[in-house]
Amino acid sequence: MKIKKMVIGYILDGNKVLLIYKKRGFGKGLYNGFGGKLENGEDSLDALKREGYEELSIKVLEADHYGKLLFYDDNKLAIDCDVYIVKRYGGKPKESEEVKPIWFNLNEIPFDKMWEDDRHWLKHLLKKEKFVGKFYFTDLFGENPRLLSHEITLYEE
Repeated sequence: MKIKKMVIGYILDGNKVLLIYKKRGFGKGLYNGFGGKLENGEDSLDALKREGYEELSIKVLEADHYGKLLFYDDNKLAIDCDVYIVKRYGGKPKESEEVKPIWFNLNEIPFDKMWEDDRHWLKHLLKKEKFVGKFYFTDLFGENPRLLSHEITLYEE
């Protein structure tokens, strides 16, 4: 299995965070940050900028890297995902064919409608803590992905 390189970004505004409701594709029916797979020759920041424009019609102007998510499917590394907080952007987030952006208060994040791992690491991102998260799933790309175990390491640069 080839390791998928991915990126995910979050926009914070005071006590709110922008989540996207995924209307199609991987993660359909769940809330998440915006992002996706890196294309050939892209680094994660380039991919974040492209995905911000494709999914939300925004121009990512400045973003800080806060973490790395490593997803294992049946004990094999399947996804390596860089996590960013967007500090500055141009435009207004708009709905697309793929996603619907919705602002949530930080104390009302719909974890029950998100990936199972989000409840373990998103709180660190929202506190602007640097982290590496490892998540071990079974059936990660199937109909019934299930989180078996996880570990999160916080670090300072």
